[in-house]
Amino acid sequence: MEEITIIEPQINFPVEDRDDEQPLYIPEEDYDED
Repeated sequence: MEEITIIEPQINFPVEDRDDEQPLYIPEEDYDED
């Protein structure tokens, strides 16, 4: 059961799928413009 807990958070972070909509991480390059 512990092994399944490691797979749950991976699906909760669809960063690659929402990379074009709104990225979860803010790059320093984008932060410099603000």
